[in-house]
Amino acid sequence: MKESQKAYHLNPREILTIFWKRKWLLILPVIIVTVAAYFGSRYLTPVYRSSVTISIGNPIMLSSELQRMTGYSEDFMGVGQRAYNETRRIEEALQNEITSTPFLTQLISNLGLDNNPQLEAYAREYQAANPDLTVEEIMLTSLVNNLKNRIKIELVGNNQVSISVSASDPGNAKALAETLGTIFMNEKKQQVIRSIYSSLDFSYEQLEKYEEDLQKKIDQKTEIEEAYMRLQMDGPQQSDQNRRTLDSEIKQTDMRIEELKNTEKEILVDLASFPKDKLSLDETQTLVQNTEELKNLYNTMADMLQVESWSAPPMVRLNDKAIELENKIENEISDIIDRDFADLSADERSQLEELFFTRIIMDALYSKKNYLSLSLSELENKTTLLPEYQARLEQITREVNAARELRDQFKRQLEGFQISQAVLGQARVDLIEPARTPLTPIWPDKRKIILMGFMLGLVLGGGAILLVELFDNTIKKVETVESEFGLNVLGTVPKIEGLKKIFPNL
Repeated sequence: MKESQKAYHLNPREILTIFWKRKWLLILPVIIVTVAAYFGSRYLTPVYRSSVTISIGNPIMLSSELQRMTGYSEDFMGVGQRAYNETRRIEEALQNEITSTPFLTQLISNLGLDNNPQLEAYAREYQAANPDLTVEEIMLTSLVNNLKNRIKIELVGNNQVSISVSASDPGNAKALAETLGTIFMNEKKQQVIRSIYSSLDFSYEQLEKYEEDLQKKIDQKTEIEEAYMRLQMDGPQQSDQNRRTLDSEIKQTDMRIEELKNTEKEILVDLASFPKDKLSLDETQTLVQNTEELKNLYNTMADMLQVESWSAPPMVRLNDKAIELENKIENEISDIIDRDFADLSADERSQLEELFFTRIIMDALYSKKNYLSLSLSELENKTTLLPEYQARLEQITREVNAARELRDQFKRQLEGFQISQAVLGQARVDLIEPARTPLTPIWPDKRKIILMGFMLGLVLGGGAILLVELFDNTIKKVETVESEFGLNVLGTVPKIEGLKKIFPNL
């Protein structure tokens, strides 16, 4: 079996010999297919392509803050150093935009592509089978679908877009590319203008908010400054003196309350046999008013003692007023006693008068003590609040400065109409390479077709040689005779070139 396999083994030299022996089976297919490819390419309808290159987002001399405000960035298309897949995504987005129906409808209208009698005839035939559609809709759909397959969008540089259009006529290809590029540029410019005006409107609204915020912070700073100045005007030394005055007055008030309590107890002991219902006073409106006025006066005195001393004229006047009110209260109580307790003796009426006066004054002194304590606590808080107010003032000052800087920066960036003129004056959409009439078609590529025909001829010729050799049953080797017939070969006659010339009868 191994000997049989060896018998059919071919080395490279034998393969070359086989191909050389049957070389016409290789040459003829190559010649025929190549010639057929050459002449066939001459009858194919040529396709021409024209392209236009547009730059979107040319750098303009504006600050980064203004570019952000107007929605502008140098990397307008978002390409820059992005990855390949991002570039492809942008190309697909542009392809969808430019081949959209609104864009292509403008292209058809500008070039009058719908004025085609053949297309109209086809549309009418189609409408006969689809009466729900109009002729215009069928023509527009056909033209749009045809143009979509002939338009190609490609990013050729940073923020540069190439729009290519294919057509069978070179002039038509140029017109399509040129018109489509103009439509695309106009649309992009309109988008830029709308974006700028929208951004400016938004920026003016934002500026008003910054102005309001700044004014609020200025008002807060003014309030804190006024409170801080009032605290500073008091001064630590004056505040300490006023605290001592208030503390002393509280102690004196306590002493007087204790004295009045003792007086009340002594009177109640003397009036132990007196009926309980006789120990209440029917207060008149005048008595109530004088009592409330005395309490309010004590409240005023407590507030003034935060900044004034007892020897100050306002405090002297208030003290005199308090004494005057106590006298009025005492006289009013005396009148009530004389009227309501006329049946009692003079000594009993005197004791009742002192009891009721003691109770009313004691109640007013409790209120005075409360007012003095509150005033003392407030004064102590003011002293401790001085560093706090200073810190708050420093904080609000920083906030005001930050708000003012933000407002001023916005004002500098806006510059009114100068900003819009600066932006609009420098086009962000510019034509880099105009459409040109193509001189040679992109298809068919005759060289490529001829080369492919030559390669196909080689494949067909090689296949033919292999098939002929495969079905050739003639004996070609000595080993084949020995293995197939079991005979020993004694000798071989070599092929002698020119032998037929010597022996023509052979």
